[in-house]
Amino acid sequence: LNGNFEADYFNPAGYLKYNQSISAGYLSYTYSTKNKITFKLGTRYEYTTIDATDNNVLLNIPAYSNVVPSLNISKSMANGGTIKLAYNNRIQRPGLQQLNPNFNAANPNNIRIGNPNLKPEVSNNVELSISKTFGRNYMNFSVYGRQTNNSILQISSPSDTLSGVIVTTYDNIGKQQNTGFNLFGNFFITPKWSLNGGIDGYYAYLEGQIQGKDGYEFISNSGMVIGGRMNSQLSMNKGWAFQVFGGYRGNNVMLLGSRKNSAFYSLGVKKDFNQKKGSIGLGVENVFGGMVMRSNTSSSLFTQTDINNIYNQNIKLTFSYKLGNMKFVENKKTKSVNNTDVKGGGDTGGNTF
Repeated sequence: LNGNFEADYFNPAGYLKYNQSISAGYLSYTYSTKNKITFKLGTRYEYTTIDATDNNVLLNIPAYSNVVPSLNISKSMANGGTIKLAYNNRIQRPGLQQLNPNFNAANPNNIRIGNPNLKPEVSNNVELSISKTFGRNYMNFSVYGRQTNNSILQISSPSDTLSGVIVTTYDNIGKQQNTGFNLFGNFFITPKWSLNGGIDGYYAYLEGQIQGKDGYEFISNSGMVIGGRMNSQLSMNKGWAFQVFGGYRGNNVMLLGSRKNSAFYSLGVKKDFNQKKGSIGLGVENVFGGMVMRSNTSSSLFTQTDINNIYNQNIKLTFSYKLGNMKFVENKKTKSVNNTDVKGGGDTGGNTF
């Protein structure tokens, strides 16, 4: 964590070549009873190999394997509802910023160093959900519990050579428990006015080890996290349409403190013309101010406040027109890669038309 940090002028970007190969196999069995209860049992096996070089120096990272079981029990009801009980493992792999061993001094008071030997987080999840469809409307409510025993946590400590500088890295040393709920709905208030969105919340408990005055010490933190989002679209006569999107995320609990709440929103209007062959739209996002991400961390060795201003205010003017009968057809044989198992990330805004 500590020591002298020197810039490499021959490699100012901190070169890391990181290739991750995942081989997997999946086996599942489904059984349905006469009274519409369905059991689905599955197991996935993954074997991961990593080939990584840091400034042309080979990093010896051992391969690892994961067995990921799942069990789903669902019951269809006559009134259009479904009740479901599910158990599964979830894998979240570390992101590149958490893996890169080259130090990041974009903030000279908080130097970050990744750990290429990080293993993916493996969590046990239990969820009970109830969903119901009535007409064109849909609603889903679920409660869940999640346990992670090798959570990736930050390890922060003051530098022993640079005054006033905090050095942060990552390791699989944490334990995390989340218990929460999610409510989502999609409604048509009128045939031309739709409203969808939801609210979610969970109670988080985290524990891990940090560097203290007398070596590593055990600490814990807990708290409630609330968030939600809403999207509404209204179609009107003569090709006019309006859209409103907004989201909110409350204080997020961290091992050494918390990250303050944030909100985002967008507004848009669109006009179709010439029998919907053409359209022109105007949209704005966070026009009254960008997001401010503020986090407070503290231990027996230091106290730190980070403030990041995200200037994502924008105004967009869009125009589209269809020429002839040209159509873009999706090639269903082509599959894109979605890194949905990478730790971190998330939406920070909505799309306006």
